[in-house]
Amino acid sequence: VKMDLYNEILKENLLNLKYLEDIYLDYFPMDLVIKYREDLYIHPLLQEIMTTQAVNFFVNLLGITSTLLLTTKERAKVFSEILNYLVSVGSYKLLNEMAIMRDKHTEKDLVRSLMSVRDNIRKRWDKTKKDDGGSENVILLKLTDFSKVAFNKLTE
Repeated sequence: VKMDLYNEILKENLLNLKYLEDIYLDYFPMDLVIKYREDLYIHPLLQEIMTTQAVNFFVNLLGITSTLLLTTKERAKVFSEILNYLVSVGSYKLLNEMAIMRDKHTEKDLVRSLMSVRDNIRKRWDKTKKDDGGSENVILLKLTDFSKVAFNKLTE
């Protein structure tokens, strides 16, 4: 799934570093980013790395069935639209923060929170999905203010 999507997205060249800077720079070790940040913006494989990172983020967040949201003839355009939305509401930082919280005591709540995010994103682009009402979220209480805003935007 990821390779097919990667090839299609790379061919269409719709991704913009301006919107995906955090996702792109996370590919590199922090020491490298600090020392060579400006050089990374002209990296010869910038588009390939950015596309790989974007596709991985998309599929990892929405799951393997995420490509079902891209069933139109304009898959790359819909992918880009969803990805831009996800980045604009702070979902990348939210997921990084949730990953840091991960332990045996929070696993169940984190999974429930992630499923809530996934379901709501799918509902936004898949009009055949029905609302199940949701549930109380204890993870939300542990997030930073920035991530709470992102979570709320992703689940509204």
